[in-house]
Amino acid sequence: MFFPALLRINTIIIHLHSDLLKQLLNGQDSYLLQTIVKTGQPFLYEEICSADILQTVSEIMKTEAHPALQHFYYRVKAEQMICLFLHELLKRKSGTGYPVNITDLKTICALWEGLISDLTISPDLESLVAAAHMSVSKLNRLFKLVFGTTVCNYHQELNVSKAAELIRDKRYSVTAAGYELGFSNLSHFTRIFAKHLGMNPPKFSSGSSSML
Repeated sequence: MFFPALLRINTIIIHLHSDLLKQLLNGQDSYLLQTIVKTGQPFLYEEICSADILQTVSEIMKTEAHPALQHFYYRVKAEQMICLFLHELLKRKSGTGYPVNITDLKTICALWEGLISDLTISPDLESLVAAAHMSVSKLNRLFKLVFGTTVCNYHQELNVSKAAELIRDKRYSVTAAGYELGFSNLSHFTRIFAKHLGMNPPKFSSGSSSML
């Protein structure tokens, strides 16, 4: 992983053995989860961190567990984040489709890296298809398999997530947050924001302010 210089990065990596995952799931009957633990093949699933996961991460960073309980505390929190991640994964309408050619996965990941490099630029499917040497249907199918949604919808989710961060943490006005992310039409920004977060930006802003 490469990060820009002079930028503070907090990274939490959870390594989970498949046998432990089987034990935690305790034989539940979800086809997706049973596929993951039984096939013995690698999977790549990505989810934008939910508010619950971010809250758990915040608790890990801020809480100083007693030395005698640190291992127990971090294990509980790790299992909590795994559960929350799987909870988001199970919201997907389709979780099958593996195995996938490793070359195709690398292409999708390279496309993702370009997508997140500048959120103000809306994805151009024709250009992405040409760069990936795939059909539109194949590109969207593979992207949806890994990220749970289409390229365009994922870009919207990232934009809304970033806008919420600017409003909540940096106290941007709704208008300033929209313009910062390339939305020239505030009404369109409001519709997209409400679609993904379930509330319009002014309501989110007022709620965030009351918690500061």
